[in-house]
Amino acid sequence: MYLKIKTDYQSVLTWLLIGILIIDTRAFYLVPLSGGDVQKSRMVLISLAVILLFFFSFKNSFVKELVTYRFVKIYLLLTVIVITFLSVYSMMKYNENVLDMVYVAVPYLAMFLVPLFLFLFEKNNIEKIIGWLTIAGIISTLLAFSIAVCRECLGISILPGSPFFGFRDGRVRISITQLGMDSLLFLFYSIVIEKKRTLLNIFTFLIMIYAVLFYQSTRIIDIALVGAMFSILFLYRGSNNEKIIIKCIIIILLIIFLFNYTVIINSFSVDGDKAGSTLARLGAIDYFYELFSENPILGIGFIRPKNDELLAIWSGPLNIYFFGDLGLIGGVFQCGLLGIPLFILPLIRLLYVSLRLLKDNWEIGIFSLSISIYYILLQPTICCINNSNCIVFSLVWAILEYYYKMVRCDGTHRQCNK
Repeated sequence: MYLKIKTDYQSVLTWLLIGILIIDTRAFYLVPLSGGDVQKSRMVLISLAVILLFFFSFKNSFVKELVTYRFVKIYLLLTVIVITFLSVYSMMKYNENVLDMVYVAVPYLAMFLVPLFLFLFEKNNIEKIIGWLTIAGIISTLLAFSIAVCRECLGISILPGSPFFGFRDGRVRISITQLGMDSLLFLFYSIVIEKKRTLLNIFTFLIMIYAVLFYQSTRIIDIALVGAMFSILFLYRGSNNEKIIIKCIIIILLIIFLFNYTVIINSFSVDGDKAGSTLARLGAIDYFYELFSENPILGIGFIRPKNDELLAIWSGPLNIYFFGDLGLIGGVFQCGLLGIPLFILPLIRLLYVSLRLLKDNWEIGIFSLSISIYYILLQPTICCINNSNCIVFSLVWAILEYYYKMVRCDGTHRQCNK
């Protein structure tokens, strides 16, 4: 009976995490989900995951598997303290309720998925899990690209859901899921480092990178992605002929970058053709800093814009200012100086783990460092702990923590797998 109950708990956890990831990919656009629908679904499923984590904490098998992940436990304890202070402060200041706090705190609650993912990795083959996740991310990206092309060329929608959110430079703009972005990086790693250079992999990579650069067209994501890929190429170890080819690719990419340097810098200028988003961010910094200055310790707090008064505070008088557009700074404005560790510590941890892995296990180290560089470079305008990134970021953090534990075990994760 005990074994059956134990297996049932693992099944519930597995299906719950799968459900969370499916919602995070907008159900592969098979269902017409609005941003509000996705956020409410995240809130419900992540809340269930936190409750499940609470019950798991009383099971010896769960505690035993996670006893070595001390940094994660300390971070989550700190998260509980910060969220509690911010919730009490926000409910008193804005006359909100507990449900409002849970709704707004979803990105921070998502960090409690890290130990659940770790437990799943301890009980299963992590390479297979990463493989399935990569396939899911690739499918979501290719579907988004197909929807965009059909919308742009034929004026039709081929699926009920849609990643479409506007136009830029006469082209449809899409929002590729964070799992899709990470899958692109995983695919590039497998092609370069693991030498899985099949025609299908290369063709899929080219389609995905085209979709990211020309249909998503988000500057900071492009920069972060290129930086992460450069790290993979730069650290690549292979035959002399392969190294020569890699160096030629790097030189060509650098030349392309230098020729487009002015265009890239101009895109961030207040006088350029994309000045609108830059001006909005500068205005948001001024606006939120003024509110932040009223209470630097706790910041602006958790605001759910459920009425006109709260909406005016949350997005400014022109309804164009958003925390999410300011990256790490936006998170500090919202959570105050008290919340800075919630954003900084995971990034420092990822970098630390990656550098240690790079020293002890070259292949895993490159994999980890490229992911860390990607998330660090996103921070100027895209915070790793926001509604769009939080779930996949918690997954990535868990993957790196698991690899770090395995490499410390005996120097190779495959010999440590259970």
